[in-house]
Amino acid sequence: MSTFEYVVTLLNRGDLDAFYADMETLGHTRAEVPEREVECFQRREISRNTHYLLTEEEAEALKSDDRVRHVELFDEIPELTKNASQTSYFNRGYAPDSNHANDLHNTDKNWGLYRNFVDTSTTNWGKESGNANAFARVNATISWDLEGQDVDVIINDDPVDPNHPEYAVNADGTGGSRVQNIDWTDYLTNGGVAHWKSILYDYTENHGALCASSSAGNTHGLARKSNIYCIDATSRPKFAKFKATRTGSLLTVVSVESGSEPIAVGQRVYGTSDTNIGTTRTISSLGTGTGGTGTYYLSSTPSGDHLFVDDYFTGHSSAGQNYMWDYIRAFHKNKPVNSTTNRRNPTVVNASYGFETYVYYSSLINVQYRGTSYNSSNTTWTNDNLYSSFGIVPAPGINETNSNATNFTYTTTHSAVQSDIEDAIADGIIIVAAAGNSQHKMDVSGGLDYMNTFNNGYLYQQGGLFGDTGAIIVGGVDNEISSGNELKSDFSNTGPRVDVYAAGTDVLGTDSGDRIFGNIVSWSITNNVATFNIQGENYYLNRADYAVSGSNGSTVVRIKIQMDSSSQFNGYHNFKGIVTASGASNPTGFTIDFTAADTSLTTEDGSFYSCSESSPVFLYDTDLCDPRNDNKYLYFASGTSFSAPITTGLVACWIGYFGRLDREEFKALMAENGALNKMTAGTTDDYDDPRALLGGPNTIQRYKEFRPSSGFTYPQNTHKARSTATVKGQTSYVAFPRQRVLRYGS
Repeated sequence: MSTFEYVVTLLNRGDLDAFYADMETLGHTRAEVPEREVECFQRREISRNTHYLLTEEEAEALKSDDRVRHVELFDEIPELTKNASQTSYFNRGYAPDSNHANDLHNTDKNWGLYRNFVDTSTTNWGKESGNANAFARVNATISWDLEGQDVDVIINDDPVDPNHPEYAVNADGTGGSRVQNIDWTDYLTNGGVAHWKSILYDYTENHGALCASSSAGNTHGLARKSNIYCIDATSRPKFAKFKATRTGSLLTVVSVESGSEPIAVGQRVYGTSDTNIGTTRTISSLGTGTGGTGTYYLSSTPSGDHLFVDDYFTGHSSAGQNYMWDYIRAFHKNKPVNSTTNRRNPTVVNASYGFETYVYYSSLINVQYRGTSYNSSNTTWTNDNLYSSFGIVPAPGINETNSNATNFTYTTTHSAVQSDIEDAIADGIIIVAAAGNSQHKMDVSGGLDYMNTFNNGYLYQQGGLFGDTGAIIVGGVDNEISSGNELKSDFSNTGPRVDVYAAGTDVLGTDSGDRIFGNIVSWSITNNVATFNIQGENYYLNRADYAVSGSNGSTVVRIKIQMDSSSQFNGYHNFKGIVTASGASNPTGFTIDFTAADTSLTTEDGSFYSCSESSPVFLYDTDLCDPRNDNKYLYFASGTSFSAPITTGLVACWIGYFGRLDREEFKALMAENGALNKMTAGTTDDYDDPRALLGGPNTIQRYKEFRPSSGFTYPQNTHKARSTATVKGQTSYVAFPRQRVLRYGS
């Protein structure tokens, strides 16, 4: 009898004890339950999900139990997809000119931050074809009082570098970090993962970092006095982070990150840039290492060696998505009372991810659209017509267009993860989610397109993972304008289930870790050019291949060199070019301008990092150095992943004042205080217009100061003012009929 790990999700938590008894006791009281004692593979004390070892036949029968919401094979729960793509430049306006006047500079800020403080966008602020008056930057002063004080913001994404100056207490990078490095398992005694440290970030990841700065950064975000927490969404929970080299199966650890768990036999090992190590190898035995520095042996031998010092992790075998909400909920329920406010801090979670499924057009049999069934015999069965008529969205691959794409795509959900999200919201946690980046319509229950299906049952225009929950869903606003109107980002999902829109194209913010750097092993000088041979974490150095001085003579990219001994090289130098060995995937050296006598190859150790201050058109993909710390970086990207955290920051500001704020209350605030009807709307079914809102709200988020800035501070207004907004079934009342009572937890 072959059994497999299944996740069994119940409809109601109150049925758990009886269900446990039925499943784990010989015999049964229900025909759907196996007669044997079923092995419980993982009981999750805070969740409606329980992991059992079942046969395929037992799992199928169990689906008929009226207590069961769903039974899913654990290995078939797909990986979450983060909603981001690296594109374009930082300009809210247009492409850089030949003088680089509009190039992204490291002192620029996230344009979505300023968009919070105006109703109508500044005239000509944005990229517009043929508009000679269009411009990229707005020079403005913004100020606000509510900054997310005593609010806990959780970035449910990649963990971030806590030492980046953007997360410091003060805007100049001083005062210590606001990133709270915790072991999430301290809040839940039986959650299924032994250890889960938020401190163990990967320097190659940047998605979570840009989310963190967009919501709570001290110069790029709104909630700059909030506490920042990180819990990994899409990677495996980590035990330890360390630097090591690898020769075959021998791992030589040279240092271990403070706060790590001991490296132990049985832990899985992952390499940041050691791609040959894979995802299944474990520590099989100890060499000279006993948890810290020393040697360790892997369970099998990867191809090739990895001879320079690099970042490695040990971690849990399962993806974080299957456990993370248990820990978030436990953290929320068990956090201590804040001695300043005499209440537990509110919890706001940014979730910039979702599920997306790809389907072959060749497998498409029929489409049921607004109550009518269509197939190839009664409608034009082409990619273009399926898109324009029914909202079936193409997913072109390399060298494909919408018209000849092999696949189409739709957003999906999964009961186990969605149940965790529902329960988190029921606990009082505010979740802000990204709409997604595939141009789908997201309808609401009862809407015209909510029940549209293909192939006799696959619902394709519902709201995805967060659609049927109380999460706030955020779409993207573009950096382009059209005849004075703003536009939805062409990639953004949209429709009635989207609650609000925020900047989504070319959002500037933080990167994680120390990016463009490595180790120097030797150098020489020929004809006033110094050549350095390097090894180390230097992958991103190849982005500097076209680095030159700016048109005004200033250096665009600099190299800071620090030799181990006192040296004429120590300090900043003009970058000249990269030396790359034949067939090497990474650069093996670089050159700088240097006035000195020629010197033959000399062995001397040192280190370097690259600092880019601005970004001309041929350098757009290079990370910029933060002006407060040259070896901490900024970058920019597009996606609703970075729209959602802008809203997360706004929610954190407001919830710190009101004490509670759910989705319906947030929508009511937006209906009265948002920037309304500023985007080109289109029609509710104009699917092939990438700017159409498809019936979604024409609302761009806008900050509102509720705390009085003049006059009497007390008595304080303790109600949320409303005039015509519809909230929880009631309309046209001046204020919520309740006092400001703070309630948290279940």
